[in-house]
Amino acid sequence: MIRYWLIKSEPDDYSIDDLQRDTTAIWDGVRNYQARNFLRQMQVGDLAFFYHSNVKPPAIVGLAKIIESQVIDPTQFDPQSKYFDPKATPDNPRWQTASVAFVEKFAEAISLSQLKEKFQPEELWVVKRGNRLSVMPVEETVAQKILAPSAGSPALYAKREWRPGKPRRQSGGQTDRSARLSLTRLLMALMKVVKLRIYPTQAQEVALAKAFGCCRFVWNRSLQLTTEAYRQTGKGISGYDLKKRLPQWKRELEW
Repeated sequence: MIRYWLIKSEPDDYSIDDLQRDTTAIWDGVRNYQARNFLRQMQVGDLAFFYHSNVKPPAIVGLAKIIESQVIDPTQFDPQSKYFDPKATPDNPRWQTASVAFVEKFAEAISLSQLKEKFQPEELWVVKRGNRLSVMPVEETVAQKILAPSAGSPALYAKREWRPGKPRRQSGGQTDRSARLSLTRLLMALMKVVKLRIYPTQAQEVALAKAFGCCRFVWNRSLQLTTEAYRQTGKGISGYDLKKRLPQWKRELEW
């Protein structure tokens, strides 16, 4: 069953536009235990409302999808990161998170004031006074009210424009209902998990094996070096320093 979440980010730090540009991202830097526990509960296929915080007005600005769960937050090992945790080690990480993928940016953001008008604090945590959690669950009934239009009660989400293309309008100026229904079906399709099996050629199998082997080698070598450095000096190796080693490894080894 698909679950829904709300994830907050300051747009100056990481915005919906950044996620749209990157297409995917690790949701790192969360250092609140309750928020971390919610991140641990996320499953592949879940949907998350992207919320811009510490901005006027704060608002839900888009939609993301969980594409990987139980991800180790790499910033906890980086001494150069503001999210560095000296108590965390590669053998005993303290912070888990999830990877997200861009789904859509809303043409019209759903402001906090709009959410307060539609939902009670017990329905949607983000409208609760004093709530500072950066990650929180959203009940399915609440999510559906935001996402899907219903008779006599248009959804907040229905106020935005869809990309690509806009819903067709009839001569009377009313939004074509069939277009709205097709958009709803598109959203429901995004919520489905599809399993595919590919049958590569022999040359493709070799190329895939090399690519996966390369990724596995880089990850294992980086983890080994970081672990050894931490045991010897009490400090890990930053991601930037590890990236600088890639050209050397490429020259030394045949990929």
